[in-house]
Amino acid sequence: MIYTDKRVFIDTNILVYANDSSDRVKCDIAKQIILNGITEENAIVSTQVLSEFLLIMNPK
Repeated sequence: MIYTDKRVFIDTNILVYANDSSDRVKCDIAKQIILNGITEENAIVSTQVLSEFLLIMNPK
């Protein structure tokens, strides 16, 4: 996937799937979405998404 001039919003579920090896297909797709966003310099991640991700990955 190449995202030319469009912005790509990375949602919480993409970050979670990228860190969940229990479903290899979802994990690989999520990692590819993130990698493409970084490579194409068009990924957007909000502070809300980062907060949600940290809460999900580090439960109390």
